[in-house]
Amino acid sequence: MVGLTFELAKSGGIENFDSITYRVPNHDALAFWQGIGAFVRGLFHIEGNISEMLDQIKTERKI
Repeated sequence: MVGLTFELAKSGGIENFDSITYRVPNHDALAFWQGIGAFVRGLFHIEGNISEMLDQIKTERKI
């Protein structure tokens, strides 16, 4: 689902992803974001380049 969302964003000219969450950090979720190349700033700010993260998702899924 993240890959599809990023594909749509990229086709619309959006280059970067930025998210701020106020929930208690979920270590599995943080590991996912870091695994696809996002940077976790502190425990609540997640950001990254959509093209680079899409490449990582495609590599992981071997598309």
